[in-house]
Amino acid sequence: MPKPSQPTARPLWIRIAKLIAVPPVLLVAAAAAWPMGGLFKAASTLDGLVLPIAVGAFAYLPLRLVLGRLVPHAVNLAETIEHEATHALFCYLSFGRVEGIEVYGDGNGRVRMTRDNFIVTLAPYCFPLYCALSLALFAVVREAYVMQAAALVGVGYGFHVASTLNELRGQQPDITGQGRVFSYAMILAVNVLLCGVITSFALHGFDGIPAYLASVVESARSLCELGRRYAGR
Repeated sequence: MPKPSQPTARPLWIRIAKLIAVPPVLLVAAAAAWPMGGLFKAASTLDGLVLPIAVGAFAYLPLRLVLGRLVPHAVNLAETIEHEATHALFCYLSFGRVEGIEVYGDGNGRVRMTRDNFIVTLAPYCFPLYCALSLALFAVVREAYVMQAAALVGVGYGFHVASTLNELRGQQPDITGQGRVFSYAMILAVNVLLCGVITSFALHGFDGIPAYLASVVESARSLCELGRRYAGR
């Protein structure tokens, strides 16, 4: 978890802009959730890579509870490394520069970087780094090891869910600095979208992801049209 620090006060106009952005962000969350019923129904057949991914994800969650009691420092260290590395990754993607990463023995850490925005700040709560690295294995893994690679994807996703829920329990400067309402809305929307992406991948491989994203766009249009009809009454 990041080392606690005082969040930088944001200008009033930025805070207002973030509050205005909350309804569209929640629309994205609703649109991402809309196709999930069909995805979960299809996933219940356990076709494709659903079984190994589900086993990996659900096996990690109780394992996290056990390891959290037996070796809490090791678990905190793994979660801190992922958290700070994700900050650093999105700093680079935002054309910033990382000047250093510090990870402490008590499970805290921080990144010294030249770029800070809401994407960089909230990235660890939205982007499953270990899961993404596991997905990259599919580019190089042999067919005989596809199931094992899929199980690692599930473990990475389970790790992300467990670590995010654990981190959100405390007073996170990342959250308070960006505004609680905006931060929670963004985290909800991206993680619902992420769940749909992972489920689509489990069912249809990489080819299923564009189809799911297209259905999200169509769902957003339908919800907007529904809202316009309701407002016109």
